[in-house]
Amino acid sequence: MGQIHNIEKLTDCKFLNLYHLNATSIHNTPVSYFVASRAKSINELKIKTGKNMFVDKFLDKETITIKAGDGGDGAVSFMRYKGVANGGPDGGDGGKGGDIYFVADRHRSSLIDFMYKRKYVAENGGKGGTNKCHGKDGEDVYINVPLGTVVKDAESGRIICDMYENGQTELVLEGGNGGKGNLHFC
Repeated sequence: MGQIHNIEKLTDCKFLNLYHLNATSIHNTPVSYFVASRAKSINELKIKTGKNMFVDKFLDKETITIKAGDGGDGAVSFMRYKGVANGGPDGGDGGKGGDIYFVADRHRSSLIDFMYKRKYVAENGGKGGTNKCHGKDGEDVYINVPLGTVVKDAESGRIICDMYENGQTELVLEGGNGGKGNLHFC
């Protein structure tokens, strides 16, 4: 697996544009979107990259919606047992919400999967329980994209990540933290 980078935290729910340039060399290595998008022709692309290029150069673009999981609620409860005069608080913390990751996959060749599924939602964290029980953490979502995919914020146009290395994993949206139980407030 590649290194995990947190470029910049996004807000809770985002619309993203995914760009994938399908220009590969004879040796089947993808060309970066930044190099290929500035080339005016295939010949200029050959000069910039120093690679023999196929003539099929086209750009996939899809817009998707992602939402990280919300943190779980902390519990408010008080320990009460027969024979215990002053039990006190024992509410547990809520679980952390799931994160959204993008993973570069060399076995994918286009963004066709995103035409059919456009919404990706991570699981919310579980509620805290009595007797100091911590809530369950939300399940993370891993979105596989082809090499050479550029992920942009649809509203601002800011580039979030460029997926160019097989197995590269980027944290795009972080889940919420769980709420504190009343155990912390005694």
